Amino acid sequence: MTYWIAKITCKSVDRFPPVTSLDNTLTPQQLNDPKGPYFTLNRKLPLTLLIKPEQIKHIPLLYAPSILDKKKLAQM
Repeated sequence: MTYWIAKITCKSVDRFPPVTSLDNTLTPQQLNDPKGPYFTLNRKLPLTLLIKPEQIKHIPLLYAPSILDKKKLAQM
């Protein structure tokens, strides 16, 4: 997650130290300030993952010719 925040904010990964919200010495303002070095995303629920099942309704029958379909240059 630190890598994603570094990419979004266009800053180096080293600028975001590994800080968790369990650290009692940091105030909520320090954790919620996006410009501060201790910025942490608080997430209560897991990330959603959408998986759509593939609907196989169209099966192509005409494929491009393969290398196996070409004539051989010599008997082998």
